[in-house]
Amino acid sequence: MKRLTGILAALIALCLLVPCAAETAEAQDLRARAFAALSDADELVELYEEDLYELMGIEPEDCEDYVYLAARDALSAREVIVIRAVDAEAAERVEGLLQSYLQGRRTETRGYLPDAYALLSGTEVVRRDCLVLLVVGEHADEEIELLTAEE
Repeated sequence: MKRLTGILAALIALCLLVPCAAETAEAQDLRARAFAALSDADELVELYEEDLYELMGIEPEDCEDYVYLAARDALSAREVIVIRAVDAEAAERVEGLLQSYLQGRRTETRGYLPDAYALLSGTEVVRRDCLVLLVVGEHADEEIELLTAEE
């Protein structure tokens, strides 16, 4: 009887851990996809959920998964933000916040960093279902296609 109880307890514990493992696999998938799609990913700094909130106001509860990479130097406009929102309403909120953030970045660089401003001026926030992207770079269109290929 003790043996049966032990086996049953082990099965319950395993069932509880499976959803966590699935979430981790999804997170690694989005991160891995970003690192595969970006030729300069190793040169970018990986930022965190707190940064999304502090810089853009994006609530952690709206994000199922995310990747946030930015240039190491403050003079470069290079930035990659990919967020998989929890639902369509969250995706709409994230899209609006990223558009505001992008507009703020354009305002910051106008008249100060002409190359960065030119790059930011040609950039748009892209939304595909619950996936919202802000990719700033010379090859942004190609990178967006690679990042959204499996969605």
